[in-house]
Amino acid sequence: MVCLGRLILAPGPVAGLARRKENGKSLCIPIVTHTVMDNPCLSCGACCAAFRVTFHSSELESEGGRVPDGLADMEGREHARLKGTDYASPRCLALCGKIGEKVWCGIYSERPSPCREFAPLAEIGNYASACNRARARHGLPELPVVDG
Repeated sequence: MVCLGRLILAPGPVAGLARRKENGKSLCIPIVTHTVMDNPCLSCGACCAAFRVTFHSSELESEGGRVPDGLADMEGREHARLKGTDYASPRCLALCGKIGEKVWCGIYSERPSPCREFAPLAEIGNYASACNRARARHGLPELPVVDG
C-alpha cells in the first residue's frame, strides 16, 4: 500500500473506503475487492491522465463532501482540482496501476462529480468521444463511440 497524506492506496480494485479516526485525524482505509468484469475502464485509466479535474469546493471532505482534502488544491475560493491533473502530462494522484493495462481509482467512492459524470455509460459499452481523446494521448486504440 502507498500512503498519500491521509489517503492509503491499495494494490487492487477499491470498492470503497472505510473511515476511522486516529490521533484526531480522519484516515481513509481502502476496502479492496477482486472482481473480474468485462469493462475496458478497468484496464484503461486514460481519462485520469488526460484531463484537468476541477470541482466545487463543497465536494471536499472539510466542507461536508467526500473528496479527501489532501488530494485537492484550491483554485480560488469556490473551486478545487484533483492533484496531479494540472500539468502538461496530467495524472491524478488517486489513479493506481499502469494505464492501458490495469488501473483503479484509490478514491472511487469518494471521487468528485467530474469523475462520476465522465462517460457514465462506459460500463455498458457506450463510450463518449472524450474517452478516445484521452486514449489517443496514451497510444490506446479507439473504442466505439455513442455520444448522445
